[in-house]
Amino acid sequence: MDTTTTKNRRKIGRVKRPDSAALARPRKIIMVHAGGSAAFRTGIFDGRTKLAKLYKQHVAAIEAHLGGDLTPPQSRLVDQAARLALLTELTWAEIDKHGVFKDGDVRPAVDSFLRTAQQERDVLRLLGIERRQKAIPSLDEYLKEHSDV
Repeated sequence: MDTTTTKNRRKIGRVKRPDSAALARPRKIIMVHAGGSAAFRTGIFDGRTKLAKLYKQHVAAIEAHLGGDLTPPQSRLVDQAARLALLTELTWAEIDKHGVFKDGDVRPAVDSFLRTAQQERDVLRLLGIERRQKAIPSLDEYLKEHSDV
């Protein structure tokens, strides 16, 4: 019996093949630009990753804003909003890292950012989170405030 099999057997019990222990462990999900990651599709995040921690923070913040006790459809929308927020942040990081243009053309990350940001806004609107209107002073009030200058 070789030493590799003996070491593997001590770690996880009886192993048929030395490489089967590594194959049996769940894979970490790594997010890459334009990758085929299943994290956003299947909902499975490795809780140890930065991405999963950010996801949990987004969910907690939205739930706190909505008051806590959510219905199942609201919970689903909160989940979707948190995932879209992560995608928006990832695409913005890509734009920040590589710039907006490449050889005179707009990078694909810009289009991804615009689409995910719009989808995130739509989901937040469905949850009832509306844009707050800023109070606009009348012309007379504005002139009074700036007449001292």
